[in-house]
Amino acid sequence: NNTVMKHMERFQKLMGLALKFGWILRDPFIHFSRKLVTKDREVLDDAELALIQEVDLPDRVQAIVRDMFIFSCYTGLAYSDITALSACHVTTDNEGGIWLVMQRKKTLTTNERSFHVLVLPIALALIQKYKISPDSINRETVFPCPSNQYTNRSLKIIAQKAGVYKKLTFHVARHTFATTVTLEKGISIESVSHMLGHSSIRTTQIYSKVKQKKVASEMKYLFMAQQFIVK
Repeated sequence: NNTVMKHMERFQKLMGLALKFGWILRDPFIHFSRKLVTKDREVLDDAELALIQEVDLPDRVQAIVRDMFIFSCYTGLAYSDITALSACHVTTDNEGGIWLVMQRKKTLTTNERSFHVLVLPIALALIQKYKISPDSINRETVFPCPSNQYTNRSLKIIAQKAGVYKKLTFHVARHTFATTVTLEKGISIESVSHMLGHSSIRTTQIYSKVKQKKVASEMKYLFMAQQFIVK
């Protein structure tokens, strides 16, 4: 349902432009309202993330795909951002921090928006690993970037080999960054929203429910303390 609604939203935008330029006389969507079904986003927990990082992958291209996926988990970059990522997007601040500075591509429903991500050690190690790769040098990008078709096929194999029973996609990697890697570790929702390149914090708030796991974990200490007092 949600996929259909997203396509309808784009089509509605096109019809709005057609009406504006006089190509059509009446808005066919005038009585149409989109209804989205609220669903929990699929994410990886810390244990699943570790399994994917540690799985042995003799196939060189599968190893590249795994590294791109892990990079997405620790930076929040979408697949299109990773394939376009080059040395010009990597900057260093006055304190020696390494940053990714990019712009989310403009779509029918969103404007182009810049975002900044402080590069975590795992992501930085991957940048350094591939900066001298002949394929990366030829493409003038950070990662060699196999084809989209091979990438998707490889993600299925990687999940099977790692013993992770979830469908791996770069959407899942991005959601994992928003939840497991950042929000559940205490990073503010405002900072996460900026790093994801969201135009509105409301978009980021869909991840706030995942923080329930963190709340439950922390509240256990209060339960333990109060049980001790009662005794």
